[in-house]
Amino acid sequence: MARDSPGPFLHVPYRLHFPGRFSMKYLFVLLTLVLVSCGADAPEKTSDIQTKHLSAYCKVWGFLKYHHPAVTNRNLDWDETFVQFYPNVRKATTKDAFNDVLGDMLERLAKADTSEARTMWAPELGTPTSIQIADFAWIEDGNTFTDDVTKKLVAVKTAFKPQYNEYISPMDYVANPDLSSDTAYYATSYPSEPVRVLAVARYWNLINYFFAYKDVIGSSWDTVLTTYLPRVVEAPDTLSYLLTMAEFCRKINDAHAFIENEYLVDHFGTGDLNLDLAYIDGKTVVRGGTRFMTNPDSTLAALGIRKGDIVMAINGKPTEEVRKRLLPIVPGSNDASYHREVNRRLLRGKPHTTL
Repeated sequence: MARDSPGPFLHVPYRLHFPGRFSMKYLFVLLTLVLVSCGADAPEKTSDIQTKHLSAYCKVWGFLKYHHPAVTNRNLDWDETFVQFYPNVRKATTKDAFNDVLGDMLERLAKADTSEARTMWAPELGTPTSIQIADFAWIEDGNTFTDDVTKKLVAVKTAFKPQYNEYISPMDYVANPDLSSDTAYYATSYPSEPVRVLAVARYWNLINYFFAYKDVIGSSWDTVLTTYLPRVVEAPDTLSYLLTMAEFCRKINDAHAFIENEYLVDHFGTGDLNLDLAYIDGKTVVRGGTRFMTNPDSTLAALGIRKGDIVMAINGKPTEEVRKRLLPIVPGSNDASYHREVNRRLLRGKPHTTL
């Protein structure tokens, strides 16, 4: 059975979608995934202490991005700063060595121009939105940070005042956060290790400070960070990296959070049989043709397919096996929406190939 023309999926390269909510208003916002032209390095295994330090580094970097006036006015390239300090964080094997790196980064902030500083924008609320949503207890983790670093981070938090800044602003009419000012990089689908981790840091912190439903995603957002960081670091190739990021995005359990790029589109294929599928009682069932199928009734009859037929196997593999492979990487907010998204992808492949 040959696949027809490309299915109804938009080919939006390197774009990450995630939801945000302020003042009981809802609109999903866009964040461009960090993909830059850097030499791809051979991934190394990540030890427990390295995972601990990298997780804390991502948190500190994101906290300062949205709260420190020397960063919010963009007088510093904060992405470049992350990449520059990353190798020393990666090499740090002790608490003191790690905090020395953080001290150097904070010293750079101390020397930066803050004459036009603007801290994080927040809507018309009594207290800053980030403080309502985010948990700052990690700042005072004595097992990770020295007293000096903790003191400096607490000082930034204490001085925080919600105003407009260069990284976030309210969308017109709805008061949701517009995060599109983050720099977009499109040069490669498999960036260097520091930039892969930067992608993790960006997404994790955006959800941490601007996603109002972390308490109902079903897992600790801190645990999600420590789980996916080593997987992103150790991803050996483009496909492994992108599929890991897709799983990472999915962890907030919201259908608006997903990743697409040209590599993944090509991997899964742009051709589609355009069958409308349903998942009923553990079976993949044909409901008919999609709106993209010409004359669906006659087309299905010509193919020998009837409504109610069960799809038992795809390319020689049991359908359930294919579903299980797709479930961890599709967006959704409940079982029904996850299986809906799987249904849309089950019969995709290269155009004009046989299924």
